[in-house]
Amino acid sequence: MKFDMILTALQEEAFAVEPNFAMSVLDDIKAFQKGENSPAVAREDDVTSSIHGNVGVIALDGVMYKKDLSSMCVSVLSYDQIVSQIDIMNDNDKIDTILFRVDTRGGSVAGVEELHLAIKSSSKRTVLFAENILASAGMWAFASSCDEVYSAKSTMLGSIGVIMGYADKEDDGKIKYLTSENSENKVCDMEDASCVDRTQARLNTFRGMFVSALVSKYDKTEEQITNDFDRGGVIFAEEAHKLGYIDGISSFKEVLSSLSKDVALATMPPSGKIANSQ
Repeated sequence: MKFDMILTALQEEAFAVEPNFAMSVLDDIKAFQKGENSPAVAREDDVTSSIHGNVGVIALDGVMYKKDLSSMCVSVLSYDQIVSQIDIMNDNDKIDTILFRVDTRGGSVAGVEELHLAIKSSSKRTVLFAENILASAGMWAFASSCDEVYSAKSTMLGSIGVIMGYADKEDDGKIKYLTSENSENKVCDMEDASCVDRTQARLNTFRGMFVSALVSKYDKTEEQITNDFDRGGVIFAEEAHKLGYIDGISSFKEVLSSLSKDVALATMPPSGKIANSQ
């Protein structure tokens, strides 16, 4: 019965979230009702905090919701939990900066404004570091309220807009979405050619970053690297070693021992196993 209530609430609620996650949550709950699988339970370390001198770090990874749904077997972050961490940092006189390390696809509209205001009204300097993805409610809550915003090069940002899901009774209960005005690209249907094109362009951008990092590391061209690694395939370590991509083949224990200052050079693995071991 409680899963029926959750499913109804999620379908009728407005979300500022990247839709693929919303689809997976609803599918998980429906599958759980049928006894097909068990959705992941929220982890205790989804929102963590630590203090480094004058900087308080609040790290979060996941989608945000107004309540803690961990007891309902749905893995989401509670807005209240994040705000509580901010309050703790605000009360610590040794901290002058709060650094948010965020990876989120967004969350429910209900609760996001409270988090936005908690950050904006903080007496501390607020800095955001976004990694992997900062989407929808993540942009609303963090990007629009922090004093400074930084991100990793590969981070994706955006998905501006709001969606609401509903079960289409004429299509076997399939979850479909309504989107806010000027947000037609928020929901991407892979059966739509334009969606495929946008996704392909995104993947190509990621690949460009990936290969560029390898080109700068190794004395090889993009074409050489592409062919060496079988045009998107994989190769074994021995081949990678022969081609100069790795320094040697060994066990973790041997590598750890070779790096320890307490280990005599005579006990180190032969150079044939670990090249350039120093």
